[in-house]
Amino acid sequence: MQSLIVKRKSSLNFRTGRVHIFIGDKRVSSIDDNTNAIQVMVKEGDYVWAKMQWCSSNKVEIKSGVKELTITTFLSNRSFLIILFATLATTLTSLLTTYVYFGLFPILLALFPLYYITFGRKKYLKLYVSK
Repeated sequence: MQSLIVKRKSSLNFRTGRVHIFIGDKRVSSIDDNTNAIQVMVKEGDYVWAKMQWCSSNKVEIKSGVKELTITTFLSNRSFLIILFATLATTLTSLLTTYVYFGLFPILLALFPLYYITFGRKKYLKLYVSK
């Protein structure tokens, strides 16, 4: 058995909710908002994955030499802010002009994150080997 550190990356859209860590089908630990990292014991060949409410992550197979995993969401801080400001800018533009397509763009931007909490719920969290 080897020790594995699982870190939760801080993000604007990742502040609420407890992330549960699974090895196989067994829940072994949780990371909440105030915890940056946890340590779990794994065997080589085990699959580690994470779950937050109804959304989950990919499964990572533990190989020799893997010491640290990081959990994040599908949106980085930069992407989250870009979508937020683009939605606000196009909404204001649609209010100031008579072009219809400016009014549709904020709706499409709002649907992008909605996909990840419905149909793409198994891709909402990203679990990857830290370098």
